[in-house]
Amino acid sequence: MLAGLAAAALAEPRPANPYDVLVRALQFPERIESLTAYLADVLGALSGQGGEATDPSGGQPRSAVLQRPATLRSAAVPWLASPAIADYREALRKDFVRTVGKPDGYMSAGQLAGLAAQGRLPGRVGAEAWLAAHDRDGDGRLTIEEFLPSAEEIARTVDLVALTNSFVHGIPYPTGQVPLRSGAAFGLATTGVRLFATPAEIEGRIRGYASRIGGTTYRDANGRLAVRDANGQPVFPLPPDIVPPTKEQAEEALRRFVQQIGGTAEFAPDRGPLVRGPDGREIPLEQWPPYTQPPYHPPQ
Repeated sequence: MLAGLAAAALAEPRPANPYDVLVRALQFPERIESLTAYLADVLGALSGQGGEATDPSGGQPRSAVLQRPATLRSAAVPWLASPAIADYREALRKDFVRTVGKPDGYMSAGQLAGLAAQGRLPGRVGAEAWLAAHDRDGDGRLTIEEFLPSAEEIARTVDLVALTNSFVHGIPYPTGQVPLRSGAAFGLATTGVRLFATPAEIEGRIRGYASRIGGTTYRDANGRLAVRDANGQPVFPLPPDIVPPTKEQAEEALRRFVQQIGGTAEFAPDRGPLVRGPDGREIPLEQWPPYTQPPYHPPQ
């Protein structure tokens, strides 16, 4: 969807200043939660159209960074892909320093071959291919800046879904590096998830449920949509997959859950719960008890 929006923007006559396209990107407030990834798509598409983006701070072209549009392996850009890519680059930087011994040193072809043999290069490419693509001055060795892939290169060669999942849950990246700043520490696994379902969404589920059981809907004394079965008898309570629990009900169930497993849970009013197992690792949403995951019933 994001790539489609970028393509639609580029279908119009190209403005004199390519950054005008970025200004248009800001005209989609309903996509604000994915704005970073959307801007990355637009920048990549601009570079593919031959645009030469200018750095506003120095006025220098940045076409070297935006040489080709990113062709992503994943079907969609994950919500937290941008911080995951940034953290992954820092993990690769740490690989360089550990291998070379200092950040201002040089990585030899042999040292690079050692990393490639361990599968620690993005895209799991060979050492020769990496050296050929990154050795800008042709001296047969790499500085740390030559060694590090750009964010665009990572997006083009790495499975962003797997990369982002590693970042969010604090598990090793596909190439073995450990996230330096696990997204789990900030509750990022549920930050991008809607906290509350909409009333219209819930009423739609209720009507669908009534239709499936051959019943009817009506408004109760409090004005809430309710269901009668085929015999005219009220159906109460409705199944939890039809009417989700409130945030407070889910949090209480999660408190009981973590007490049973020896884990911990953190709650905040502006995001979903953060649930950890006995080992301190975040437990992903799909492993929570039934009907405790957001989106929850909206506050009444």
